[in-house]
Amino acid sequence: MSHLTKTTTFILTIVCVMTFAQQPPCTDKRANIWYYGAQAGLDFNSGAPFELTNDEVDMYGGTSSICDAEGNLLLYTGTTSNTKMRIWNGNLISDTVVGGMNIYGDPSVKQGSLIIPKPYDKTKTLYYVITYGGTKYAPAAGEYMSLRYTLVDISAAGGRGATIERNVEISGDSLHYVMASTIQCGTENYWLVVHDFKNDDNSPSNNFLTYLITKDGIIPQDTISIGFAADNSYSNHLVGQQLKFSPDGQWLAHACNYEGIQLLKFDNVSGEISYPIYLKEDFNSGYYVPVHGRGVEFSPDNSKLYASVAIDYYTLAPFPKPNQVFQLLQYDLSIPDSFSIVNSEVILQEKEQTNLHYDLILGMMQLGPDKKIYIGGDGFGSHMPVIHEPNNSGTACNADPFGFEHSGVYTVTIPPSNPPFSRGVLPNFPSNFFTPTLEADFEYTQSCTEGLVTFQDQSCGDITGWQWNFGDDASSNNIDSFQGPSHLYKPKDSFEVVLAITDGCDFDTFRQSIFVDSAIELLTYGDTTILEGDSVLIGAISTKASAFSWTMGDENIDSNDNLIVSPLENKTYKIIVADSFGCKRTGQVVVEVIPIIDTPTIYIPNAFSPEFADGSNDIFRPYIIHSENIDKFYMTIFDRFGNMTFYTEDLDKGWNGSSKGNRSSGNVYVYLIELYDVFGQYYQFENTITIIR
Repeated sequence: MSHLTKTTTFILTIVCVMTFAQQPPCTDKRANIWYYGAQAGLDFNSGAPFELTNDEVDMYGGTSSICDAEGNLLLYTGTTSNTKMRIWNGNLISDTVVGGMNIYGDPSVKQGSLIIPKPYDKTKTLYYVITYGGTKYAPAAGEYMSLRYTLVDISAAGGRGATIERNVEISGDSLHYVMASTIQCGTENYWLVVHDFKNDDNSPSNNFLTYLITKDGIIPQDTISIGFAADNSYSNHLVGQQLKFSPDGQWLAHACNYEGIQLLKFDNVSGEISYPIYLKEDFNSGYYVPVHGRGVEFSPDNSKLYASVAIDYYTLAPFPKPNQVFQLLQYDLSIPDSFSIVNSEVILQEKEQTNLHYDLILGMMQLGPDKKIYIGGDGFGSHMPVIHEPNNSGTACNADPFGFEHSGVYTVTIPPSNPPFSRGVLPNFPSNFFTPTLEADFEYTQSCTEGLVTFQDQSCGDITGWQWNFGDDASSNNIDSFQGPSHLYKPKDSFEVVLAITDGCDFDTFRQSIFVDSAIELLTYGDTTILEGDSVLIGAISTKASAFSWTMGDENIDSNDNLIVSPLENKTYKIIVADSFGCKRTGQVVVEVIPIIDTPTIYIPNAFSPEFADGSNDIFRPYIIHSENIDKFYMTIFDRFGNMTFYTEDLDKGWNGSSKGNRSSGNVYVYLIELYDVFGQYYQFENTITIIR
């Protein structure tokens, strides 16, 4: 927990420093254009590689190139017909930068050059071109026999570019044959690692030399003796060896001629190299069988290592094998121990050679911006071998020796006349050019719960940690480290939210002001009772609603905030309102309908004869047509003195002429009849009634 607390504090500290920095693009496009081999080139800016044939590179050694953040070519290295190395202006293609001719370096070695941005260069115009080499083209002065750099300013000479420092010696008069680079964790500095070809006494060397490239220059760090010792025969350093960092800078792989493939751990903070794992070694089963490491490359997710090797059998006659076998191998780095990594080997491709001309050579390997791995090779005609899905295990990685055409995904073909080809080499790039650029970003949505806001992380990069500051200092939960958190705010206020992310080395932040509104509200009107045939206005009031939907049963009937309805019977109208966040509220309006009915017609007799008891006119009561429409009824009988003789509220109950069970004494009485119909209409009738005796 204490470690997390320290990390949190550090992230918050750098927020103020990085807030105003320009956000880099998520996709690093600095390795989007390749030139290599014999007039071969690829442009990845459209996603799929597009063939380029406009360069002048013609060499057996490795080249390098670099683009800007938009994928525009700035510089590339190489030579023509194995003359001295050159530095070309990427904009002019066929023109070198000023001072870019006669760069010291051996164009025949496989990783003969590397272009690295100068750290902390605010102008983004300064680049180190690292070169080294052997002795094949070196004059007596030994101008190639050391590691050297040339510093180029691409903005100089009116945009043509020019060398500021040229052929500056880094390592002294020694011979190297592979080099690789990755960014130093948490900085803009770059690690440069090279491997010695031989020791001072001419014995094979297992020395790794590390350098740190900073704003102050290229600074030697350590010489680390570990792992394979390179064969010191000069010709062997020309054949396909390769040194590669994993994209995250945690592994270092080495393809070594006459030794095989080794894997080492790399600490990209301190530069320490350790824990060598010998994946493919020379072996002896009665005869010495050399294993030639040709190329190595890591999967984009750092979980797999791929290697190409050549195994010699031709010296072992009568050994039951052809002259040489080329293999494409995969190793699983996600398992925890070296024994398991070695035994995870999968042979993806195997090609038996029958002569010494190496008609199908698998050479150097290079991860592409499209997350596929490309393999330099000779003898493949118009095709380039490619591993289409290198993050997948075993044959699911889809390794295709004839690459593009067989994949059906995209095709790179090479003209049959004077074809450009790889010559087994590919360009050399810093490994971090193939990792997602760390960029913080987020979106947010307001929940339907009052004041509840949910945040969606939209950052890119290999993120290992998130930290949110919700800008709500009054809250005890103002900080959160979850990737997609929620926070309960007080509505109707604005807050500045800050997201800080890390990939374990670098950090980036993004801040955004948000306004938290109150929850959506709804008020309906129009509940009423109407007569059949009448109309009424019903509606909904919601100041935050952006959408209204009226339904009756399963039918959508309107999308306005109000409408006029004329139901013929009782109806319930339901309303759904929604705001811009997708929050909804529901309500209803009930309209009752009174059907049109006939008005009651009343007939009241003026005399009756209860004492005859002949069954005719024995009871006094009104006769009502459409009595079913009577809602309330009251009838009172008074004698001539105003005394109440009889009372009823029962429409069907009349007066039999008695009073309290006795014969009435008089002949003339007064009646009062009151009633209400179902419409609420009041009726009153008052007159005399005579009893006939």
